[in-house]
Amino acid sequence: MSKNGKKDHRKRTTTDTILVDNRTGKIINGDEQEVEEEFDDYTEVDCVKALSKFELAIYETLNKLRTHPDEFADEMETYRQYYSGKDNKEFHPSPKEAILRTKEGLEGFDEALDVVRNLEPLPTLGLAMGLIKCCQDHIGDQYGPELRTGHKGSDGSTPQTRANRYGEWGYVCSEVIQYGECDAFRVIMFLLIDDGIASRGRRKQLISNEYSICGVAAGRHSKCGFASCILLVDTYTDDLEKLHYADSDFRKAYKKARKKGYLKDNDNITVEYTNGGPPPDKKSCCIIT
Repeated sequence: MSKNGKKDHRKRTTTDTILVDNRTGKIINGDEQEVEEEFDDYTEVDCVKALSKFELAIYETLNKLRTHPDEFADEMETYRQYYSGKDNKEFHPSPKEAILRTKEGLEGFDEALDVVRNLEPLPTLGLAMGLIKCCQDHIGDQYGPELRTGHKGSDGSTPQTRANRYGEWGYVCSEVIQYGECDAFRVIMFLLIDDGIASRGRRKQLISNEYSICGVAAGRHSKCGFASCILLVDTYTDDLEKLHYADSDFRKAYKKARKKGYLKDNDNITVEYTNGGPPPDKKSCCIIT
């Protein structure tokens, strides 16, 4: 949203056909003429409407962790019973789901739970349309036969450069991605546990008081089933003109990823579970709407 909280009245140079560079978000002009247009700020309601039910559930769960850590911890503790097997490293909440072989098992779970139990409430994270679109671009970029994962985009973009695609962030910008889960609570829970990651970087980002605004997007991933992306910044100002005219192949791919539910129930199998997300052959039923 813009800083002034009002309509953004501006003059811009336009053409009959508006082209936007997918990588930089810059408007490419041809024959120019000066016109004056008005762009309305995106409200919190607009941002919520831009999210799927699944994405909204992720956003609300993240804020539940931050604002009511005691309630989050109570719900998280109900998952403790699903660790079993050798050294309590197999996570298996349902007969219809694959057995997930974690690196740290119950030990890592209990460590994260203890952190939440001792967490002081943090401010609610707001939403910004520009950040939502950035996350959608990245989900779209990773949807398809290339089986891409990670934070680097196919166009060479990073979370920081993507965050500037449709607006401007302040001094702190981070991105967390969870692969495999189609349950919103478990998306946040597994990011919080940060299984096998010594630095607990994702955990620290989710519960840092440096951030005040975020974007969220999620969709089908050809390799991992689902991908959920959260972009966190300290301050953010939407570029309303870029948002108004933005269109890209990434966005088209995101719409496909968002639309598709993922496969069917899978037989029980034992698989490796690494880097905060279930493995490629985990299959769960979920329709993103």
